[in-house]
Amino acid sequence: MFDHIFRPGKIGNLEIKNRLIKPAQHLGTATNKTGFITETQLNYYRNWAKGGVGLVIVEMAAIDYVGAAELPGMIMIGSDDTIPGLAGLAKTLKENGAAAGIQVCHGGGCKLGKPSFGPSKFPYVNIMGMKQDCEEMTEAQIGEAIENYGQAALRAKKAGFEMVEIHMAHGYLPDAFYSPKYNLRTDQWGGSPEKRMRFPIEVLKSVKKYAGSDFPVSCRISGTEWEDGGITLDESIPFARALEKAGADAINVSSAGAFTHYRIIIPIYYPRGTNVFLAEAVKKSGIKVPVICNGGITVPELAEEILAAGKADFVAIGRPLWADPEWPNKAREGRGDEIRPCVRQNISCGGAAVMKSGVFTCSVNPEFQTKYEGTLDKTTSPKNVAVIGAGPGGMQAAWVAATKGNRVTLYEKRDVLGGNLVEDAVPAFRVDKARLLSFFRHEMKRLGVDVKHEEASAETIQKGRYDAVIVATGSRRTKPKLKGIDKAIAVDFVEALQGKMKGNNVVILATDQEIRCVDVAFYANELNKKATLLFTQENATQLATDMGAAESGMQSQAIMDVLPKTPNISIQLGVEPVEITDRGVVVERNGKKETIPADTVVYVPEFVSNDEIAKALEKKGVKAAKVGDCVEPMRLMCYAIHEGHAAAKKL
Repeated sequence: MFDHIFRPGKIGNLEIKNRLIKPAQHLGTATNKTGFITETQLNYYRNWAKGGVGLVIVEMAAIDYVGAAELPGMIMIGSDDTIPGLAGLAKTLKENGAAAGIQVCHGGGCKLGKPSFGPSKFPYVNIMGMKQDCEEMTEAQIGEAIENYGQAALRAKKAGFEMVEIHMAHGYLPDAFYSPKYNLRTDQWGGSPEKRMRFPIEVLKSVKKYAGSDFPVSCRISGTEWEDGGITLDESIPFARALEKAGADAINVSSAGAFTHYRIIIPIYYPRGTNVFLAEAVKKSGIKVPVICNGGITVPELAEEILAAGKADFVAIGRPLWADPEWPNKAREGRGDEIRPCVRQNISCGGAAVMKSGVFTCSVNPEFQTKYEGTLDKTTSPKNVAVIGAGPGGMQAAWVAATKGNRVTLYEKRDVLGGNLVEDAVPAFRVDKARLLSFFRHEMKRLGVDVKHEEASAETIQKGRYDAVIVATGSRRTKPKLKGIDKAIAVDFVEALQGKMKGNNVVILATDQEIRCVDVAFYANELNKKATLLFTQENATQLATDMGAAESGMQSQAIMDVLPKTPNISIQLGVEPVEITDRGVVVERNGKKETIPADTVVYVPEFVSNDEIAKALEKKGVKAAKVGDCVEPMRLMCYAIHEGHAAAKKL
């Protein structure tokens, strides 16, 4: 099915068994300060190599301690002391079937902490989204950095890596030197495009000098920084050509600058493969070395299409391998339905869940970077397990319990499986959530879970004589206190996603922390309806911050980028809903009342935990584990999945 994906390829003299690359992604599991490789890292990289990817490019390794991003657990490659650990990692990758590469980097003005240096004195945004001043590098510092890139590449080679990638994107030091926004110098290192690209070219030459002219080198660049005054596609193409001429063996085309990091870990509000057009343009400009594309490529079908159309030579899949390390093997074996898909929600891998735990995890794969009691090994004493509720938490619990070899009965009162995921998956832009819904449904059949479409009762469960019970009954929606809320014109946002928006003029009573309100607006636009979002917040910047605090800063930044560009959607700030009428909604603005006409008014319901059956079971002396929204309403999907996983894993 995927002939182009599984066709061998080459980068320089390095032979790669297929066209899939695991790109560099920070894990945060190296030792703090020293940046040495840990057993935890080895395990993850071992799994990715065994999963069938052709080339693994190990996460960014700092070339020196000045350029280190100071992220907790960042890999270091700035001294010979790091070579033994790196050698173990390179060996692990190769022994498990993948070619071994590593990315070397200097954070420049994007690094976290001080001192911070870049081409010019400039107020950067660091990789954690905080503003910090950056000092201009001296001639001596520039020369030292160039030297350190070369030394780092030599260490990578000594450690047994088969290629190195230079991080020249995302506002990091080489990108900053080439960017007309960040490089304000007027000496030999700035001004014209040729002078601005001098630093990254010298870095590449240094790497080739120390590692050898035949040692494969990939350069990861930003096809555009998506910033006013920053690098554009018209500038990245000659940059790619210059790098090729200077000895680059591959060009890895990403996007984003220091102020647009939300375009690196692509949120769901951008389409799949959003960076592919950049890679295609670079490739069609006459570049002869392989071009790597990346950015929201979540499914094998899209990867195959990109390669078959000649838009790129290799495809990088990052978060999809966090979600399912076996993605390549499953695609190659025709088991695409078994691939647990990345949903690009940016919560566990870059949002609220990361801020809470301090660890990059995965919403849909609790086995990644999270430790839970028990294993997924087949049990020697199978149990009869009841799972009540087939939302994401319930289906994950059923998946784990069945994977362990238990006999699982899944109760769901609706005639479809999925819980709130059913509505979440409706809008077209949420195609990856639809894929997750299909995955869960497929897995229930494959694993032989006995699905009963009926409302379970305490009596039902007691009669079933189950050895273990997991309750995942979610929450109930109630109406907020607002005059006219019972009018036929009014629906909550779940009902809106169920197709109950009437007419062409939709007004959405948004809350300042509820991203789902925006999702309804996007869905209304898909249906060619006019949508007006009403926020009580008066400041758009603060609005984005509030929404980001609730879920994901990257999501809210993407929303604030996409929303103004979306037809049929308008935003009104600083308005307070007073009453819903048959003609629309009465609001108060600046102390005055006015009516905003609408065919449908969408509101945010209030949620109450639906834990009645858990209480009833407790009264009958039946122990049950509660997971998801029945514990606490309207939390994030990742919590429900992780809790369901944890409850079933220790059975």
